[in-house]
Amino acid sequence: MSLHLLKRMRSGVLYCLDPLQSMLKAAFNNLRWHAGDVRLHFIEGTFESIPLPDSSIDVVVASYSLRDARDLYKALSEFKRVLKPGGDLLVLDLVKPDNRLVSWLIGVYLHYLVPLISAPIYGSLDNPWRQLYPTYREMITASELVEIIKEEFEVLRVKKAGIGAFLALRAKKP
Repeated sequence: MSLHLLKRMRSGVLYCLDPLQSMLKAAFNNLRWHAGDVRLHFIEGTFESIPLPDSSIDVVVASYSLRDARDLYKALSEFKRVLKPGGDLLVLDLVKPDNRLVSWLIGVYLHYLVPLISAPIYGSLDNPWRQLYPTYREMITASELVEIIKEEFEVLRVKKAGIGAFLALRAKKP
């Protein structure tokens, strides 16, 4: 996502936040050749404690990462804190579909079939893909996420895709 954003920017600053130094290094290696007039800053940190000043960012993008926040409410509060008034929050993430049957079927697929399908590659049912199900189990539904975001932001647009398992949201700091 950072590369996509970088290619759309003509100037300014792109901050990349991650708690892992290894991910920041990978981001640096992927982005440095595309920066042009955009200044890149790689910041080690978490959503819950963003090391940036109040009202300093025009847009916050959380791409396939908000679901991993330790404290969703604190993360959203931090997004609001660092955004300038009228700034945008863009969220693209996996969610549990609102439809319970679809949600259950996805759970069965992730818990049983994904490890089975990936077993020949890893030589075992106990492989990294097995971690998808515990992550999915902890996810909230699309509607729940939208309602939580509405507590801090003005939600402008919500789009669901992939049988309701993908959510794209645009919100604005009041």
